[in-house]
Amino acid sequence: MDPKLDAIMTNGHEPDPAGAEDFLSATERDQMLKVSKGDQPLVEPERRSSHKVSKTCRVKEELNEVVFWKFRMWMILIFISVLIVAVILISLALCSLVYKDKDEQFDASTFNVSRLFNGTFRMQSPALSEGVAVAASNQSQALTSRLQDQLEDLYKSSPALGRYFSSAEVAPLRKDPAVAEFRLKFLMPAGQRGQLRKFTLSREMIYNVLRQFLYEQPSLRIEPASLELA
Repeated sequence: MDPKLDAIMTNGHEPDPAGAEDFLSATERDQMLKVSKGDQPLVEPERRSSHKVSKTCRVKEELNEVVFWKFRMWMILIFISVLIVAVILISLALCSLVYKDKDEQFDASTFNVSRLFNGTFRMQSPALSEGVAVAASNQSQALTSRLQDQLEDLYKSSPALGRYFSSAEVAPLRKDPAVAEFRLKFLMPAGQRGQLRKFTLSREMIYNVLRQFLYEQPSLRIEPASLELA
């Protein structure tokens, strides 16, 4: 029997050779796309890595390039960085030397107005009850000298009161062996005495500075609550 006739009798129509070719070509295209997609992840990283390597090599070549005489580019970059840091440090040093705080500029010779404070505080040391109250004794003199040095160091080192402080005196322990009497002297310019009396050299300022010091120095064995100042 004729093949065409057999196909017509089986399928009801004659096969189309062009359709078969279209079907095969579509299948082949799908296979080609699958192959190309499967190969892409393997090819793309290789391209990226080679691109990075080329960039790195280019940077190295540029850094090793001779710019002037025997000086290479990386040498010049390091030199410029060090130079910038050196310039900044020198500028800061010069500014610190040239800059002067206006508050630190004063003429001590104009401080001719006195301001005095008298005060007392009680000692806690048990040694004072054993005859230290004798004015001529070496122990009493040593204690008096120590207290005087402590008062002078305290007010001289004060940022607000140091420039005005003149002297501190501690009287010999005569009356009560547990009580020490002292005197503080400050000097201030005549033109500012009104303002200084109200604020910087006020009784409250002098008192609070000394009382805080006594709380921070328990080794002196002085009762901060016993401090009196007038």
